[in-house]
Parts: sequence; C-alpha cells; structure tokens
Amino acid sequence: MRTTRHSIVGSPGREETEGGESDEDRDPDDTRVYNMKGRAGGRGAPLELMVIKRRGVSHTDSAVTWVAVEIWTRNRIYLIDGTMRCIGVVDRATNRRGEDHSLLGATLTGGQRRTSAHIELSQPFPLPGMNAIFRHRAASRGIHPFGETSPVERVILRLGLTTVDVDALGEAHHELTARFFLNPR
Repeated sequence: MRTTRHSIVGSPGREETEGGESDEDRDPDDTRVYNMKGRAGGRGAPLELMVIKRRGVSHTDSAVTWVAVEIWTRNRIYLIDGTMRCIGVVDRATNRRGEDHSLLGATLTGGQRRTSAHIELSQPFPLPGMNAIFRHRAASRGIHPFGETSPVERVILRLGLTTVDVDALGEAHHELTARFFLNPR
C-alpha cells in the first residue's frame, strides 16, 4: 500500500486543487487537509478534516492503531483512536512520543472553556481555545476522574479513504467490504 504525503488546503467540497485539476485528475494516493470555514472563540477554524487517500484493501495497517483525531496544544499533540481513547502524546519540540503521559489511555469527552461568568462545554471534541477534557479509566484507584490539556490550537479529524481495484482482486463486493472493515487493528 502506497501513501503520498502532501497537503492541499481548501474548503470541503472544493472541486479544484491549487493547480486547477479536478477531483478525477488527482492522484488517488494523497493526503488532503481541509480547513472548515468559521471561527471558534476567534482562534482559527473549529475543526480541520484530513482525508488520507490510499490504494489497497484497507486504509489502516493492521499492526498500527488508526489515529482518528489529533488534538494540538502549544506543546503537545494528543493522538486519539476511533474509540476516543488517547493512544499517544507527541512532544511538539522533539517530535517524540511520551511513554508515561498521564492522559495515555484516557477517553476524550470533549472540551471546556471557563470565564468568570460561564463555562462553555463541547462534545465530542474540543474547539480551539478550549481545554480538551479526558476521563481516566483508573478513577477507581484514587486518580481524579478527569484530566485536561492546556488550550487547544487545532483539532484534526482524520478520515481514511481507500480506492480498491476490484477487478484485480477477483472478489465479490461483500467479501471485499468484509475484508476492509474486519481488518484487525
């Protein structure tokens, strides 16, 4: 399975890339980042959508857990899987994963922003300017049930889009679909 890593920033549903080519003319194995329109608390796009396009039978590697969401703060990037569990914390200065971060294994529950007059809450994702809120699974062992990050700068939703050449595989559509969605992670 081949993946090309480049980004084209635009709005969802945009029909042309920066080079003027249509969706049909694009390389099917590229990564595209879409910035949603609008602002949250005056700090950038509320959510970004990253479409990761590949050719093959699955958009994931069975040995690696798929990162479905990235939560960026000033110092860290929190990697969230499809069950909303934090599976990695990357230090932005060193680009290395921390093995002992307190939020590893915790579940993302949303975001909050506190002022003297009110608390603003969001679910299931935080918005830029909010703190991401995680629920610890070990609360029964005396650990406070919730943890939070510093203010969020970016929230990236990662969508895998796979193009499969059906004729080459010789499989029925239902067999191919089962293979794609039942791929162990």
